[in-house]
Amino acid sequence: MSYLKKGYTKTELLMSITIVSLVLVMAIPTLIQNIKKQAQVNLVKKAYVEFNQALKQMSTSKGCVADLKCSNQFDKGTTDKTLGDELVKYFKVDKNCGTTPDQGCFAAFTNENYDGSSSKVYELDNWAGYRFITADGMSFYVWNYAADCTENNSTGATGDLEESCGEIYVDVNGPEKGPNFMGIDTFNFWIANGKDATLYPMGGMDTKWGTEDWRWKNPKNGIVQNCYSGKQIGWPCAGRIVEEGWRMKY
Repeated sequence: MSYLKKGYTKTELLMSITIVSLVLVMAIPTLIQNIKKQAQVNLVKKAYVEFNQALKQMSTSKGCVADLKCSNQFDKGTTDKTLGDELVKYFKVDKNCGTTPDQGCFAAFTNENYDGSSSKVYELDNWAGYRFITADGMSFYVWNYAADCTENNSTGATGDLEESCGEIYVDVNGPEKGPNFMGIDTFNFWIANGKDATLYPMGGMDTKWGTEDWRWKNPKNGIVQNCYSGKQIGWPCAGRIVEEGWRMKY
């Protein structure tokens, strides 16, 4: 009885190496892109956590544990400046532009779409609001509704936005690095009260903004309706990132 000798010929070995090489060449760009996306998400989460901490520290310093309305920082008669001046105490700030526009604390132009395809851009460095850059290079924009946290932006799904106090925008890598696209490095959150002193992501389940439904997903049928390749508007992407377990799946 004879036995076949096991092993690869040189031709078979070269073919195997070629196939593996081709697979790697095709897979590496996707892998790199996913790593970049996760790095951005990690920065979004960092900004979210640090701003929540600042809100809670601010309310506690006013004798109000996790109650922004009680802190009186959102009362009628308060301003973006009065709120911003309180909040910056809880950050390591590299540059504080306050409410003075066009000082370079935010990107001059931010594209509305997460792929940069929109003709609509936002001049956040020129809007009324309070802007500062932290020591780790994040740009924050703070908007105080100054209405005693009485604005109701809740759909009724969770009630998180029944007491909306204001909004923030964050550019997680600052004004200089880009791409300055909503949903990639720039994100929008509400400052919410009631259940806790916390941020709520734009596009989340409880989001109601005027007459339009800005939720990233229809809660009735689970169909993605914003922040996807068919409708690239980046405003609701914060909600998608948070509700998909802090992942960027678009």
